[in-house]
Amino acid sequence: LRILSQNLRKSQVTQLAMLNSEELNKYQILCIQEPYVNNWNNNTTSHANWEVIYPTERKRKPKDKYHSVIMVKKSLASDLWKEIKLEGSMDVTAIKIETDGETITILNVYNDCTNDDSL
Repeated sequence: LRILSQNLRKSQVTQLAMLNSEELNKYQILCIQEPYVNNWNNNTTSHANWEVIYPTERKRKPKDKYHSVIMVKKSLASDLWKEIKLEGSMDVTAIKIETDGETITILNVYNDCTNDDSL
């Protein structure tokens, strides 16, 4: 299991370059902080090979800004992983992966340098 964690600083150009990079083929999980977000639908830019997991709180506040997403490669069997519901933050996203009797919890946390609200 390979994980890439990257702060994209809300750059569409950087996000598109990353998602279309051949280098990305070796990863199954992307933990992205400050993803690019479309203004018209508040979604991030993705790729057909990736499933986007948004912060749980986004479902209650769909127009609010979020700073964390996890992307799971679609080739990773969907019965191996699931979203962990975390209420109260637009800056934390989590999933768990269960394989061979082991459970791996992955937390993607964006921490603004001016506060520690996400902690």
